Amino acid sequence: MTEIPRETWLFTRGSDSVRLVREERPHGCLLFVYGPGTKTTTYGFANVPDCMKRQAEIEQNLLGEGYQFTGSASDRRSSPGQSSGADHRVSS
Repeated sequence: MTEIPRETWLFTRGSDSVRLVREERPHGCLLFVYGPGTKTTTYGFANVPDCMKRQAEIEQNLLGEGYQFTGSASDRRSSPGQSSGADHRVSS
């Protein structure tokens, strides 16, 4: 089974947070917006550039509302809405 690449970005403002998750698929792209609070929004796009354009608009709005960019990561193991924790595997 082919893995679907996911990229995540986190924005915070005080105790509020918004996480963006972009999921690139063979025939399009999905953008999930988690937060603030329990709010969840999903956008579907026919191609990655359109998805990236909307993501940039959302990021600019968040920054304009006082959110700060906290970080980004590639997440290939967890599903949207699921936090990826530390990797506790140990090699022997």
